[in-house]
Amino acid sequence: MLSSVIGRADKSFHFPDVTYTYAKIYYFNLGEIKSRPDDYIYSKEDGFAKSIEGEGKVSSKALTANIEKLFLYHKNGLLNGLSGCYIPRHGIIYFDKNDQPVASLSICFECEAIRMWTKEKGKIKSTNPKATEGESQLKTLKQFLLKEDIIVSDDLHDYKKLKTEPVMITMTFDKLDSNLIAATYREIRRWSITPFREDTITKYTGGGDKYEFATLNLDDNTKFLFNGTSIDAKLAEVYIDNENVILPNGIHCGSSLDDVMSTFLVYDGPSYPDKIILEDSFNKIVYTFENQILVLITINK
Repeated sequence: MLSSVIGRADKSFHFPDVTYTYAKIYYFNLGEIKSRPDDYIYSKEDGFAKSIEGEGKVSSKALTANIEKLFLYHKNGLLNGLSGCYIPRHGIIYFDKNDQPVASLSICFECEAIRMWTKEKGKIKSTNPKATEGESQLKTLKQFLLKEDIIVSDDLHDYKKLKTEPVMITMTFDKLDSNLIAATYREIRRWSITPFREDTITKYTGGGDKYEFATLNLDDNTKFLFNGTSIDAKLAEVYIDNENVILPNGIHCGSSLDDVMSTFLVYDGPSYPDKIILEDSFNKIVYTFENQILVLITINK
């Protein structure tokens, strides 16, 4: 009897196995994923997930107690993952008395996989790469979260109402960078790694007057419109979502939020805005981000 108890204790696994004061439940990775999703809701290496939604919901004590029991003897199968993909939508972060994260659990109900992190152990790995158990645990965990009034669904559309309003910051200047807003057709042709397609748009006024405007196009979306057709025609409107276009300040779609912020001499606003709008009396530049990655640049649109 004693031998049996000791052997079982050796196989037990305690999570989070750290001292914590409270835990909060979060949603993340709720948008359409165009790049690598956030694997962990929180880890020391990566910080908070870039796609985290809102301020989270404080969990009941019953949830954290049940989670510890749930993974007491089986966690390897879910750490290995029961299918090939992994886009977690739910996360739980454990905080100490100073409101600092000390552990986290990230859950993908669609792919049947989890990630665990603790302050003392770091990112916890499976100790049995061949383990495949875990489906029943995930079903139980789903029931735990449903009791906390947390949405768990296989349909991404069910999470749409959870998306928070876009966070925008507007910065007003006496005059925006002339290298951007006053660039000419000649200069902009050098902004792309791949050649532009050159074209002309013709428009007529109600009185029959004819006007022509040059355009530079890189694909179906990325387009530059000029106020004339000469080589020195000035920029009128821009829509860029292609990484091959690099602005004079070094920014391009695919740049990080930090890279964009570093181009400003002064920045005062939210840490993780979805849009940064730069404007003067006549012009406007808008940088749009998804998961802190620049995905769209528009000028005067």
